[in-house]
Amino acid sequence: MKDRIIEIFAIIIVIIAIIITWLALNINNLNYIELGKYSLVTNNSNLVIAKENNLDEIEVNNHIVYIYYEKNKLVTKEGIIRDINIGDNDIKKYKIKSNKDIVSIDSSCIIGKYIISIPILGSIINFAITRDGFLTLIVLPLLVICIYELFKFVDTISNVKTKK
Repeated sequence: MKDRIIEIFAIIIVIIAIIITWLALNINNLNYIELGKYSLVTNNSNLVIAKENNLDEIEVNNHIVYIYYEKNKLVTKEGIIRDINIGDNDIKKYKIKSNKDIVSIDSSCIIGKYIISIPILGSIINFAITRDGFLTLIVLPLLVICIYELFKFVDTISNVKTKK
């Protein structure tokens, strides 16, 4: 029974390693992951899923996810569109209410329409794709499993030799 639990744990760790590696390799320079028409965005401690839409489909009162400069740092936020105006060169400008702030962005800052937010998962992903996170969540557990399997192998070899 103990060996079966260790095997299941090893399989889970390998699956997690594959997912984390895939996430780390697919994150773009704006810190979100594009999956076809969907985007995974880490927003504070949440993982937000947004669906890419044609900009003509985005209307007032839509809940969207967007990129914004805040204190000279690029952040992803979510908010409700309050107003849409046509600016210079026919570029749409959006007024968005996010928490208590109202910001103005252009159409190139919109990631997509908000679908769902999963609490705490954003922090886990942000930690997992760092060097320390990869070492803690992947390398260390795999090292423990390898050491356990090595001891198990040595024990099996010694049992075979004692039977002869």
